[in-house]
Amino acid sequence: MSNQLSPSDVTDRAWESLAPCIPAAQPGGRCRPTDMRQGLDGRFSVDRGGIAWRYLPREDPPWQTG
Repeated sequence: MSNQLSPSDVTDRAWESLAPCIPAAQPGGRCRPTDMRQGLDGRFSVDRGGIAWRYLPREDPPWQTG
């Protein structure tokens, strides 16, 4: 099953390689409000699409995340 909503989203295969590189949330710290994969997808959409973060679709994290 693919989680891609747009062409710039991380593929499942690429996510398998990238996920171990993302540090875990700090124990005792705040919960992460944004899913890390969605954050990467949003960042790649901004980089590939050349648009401002706040103009991304609602499926992407809030623009304040960027």
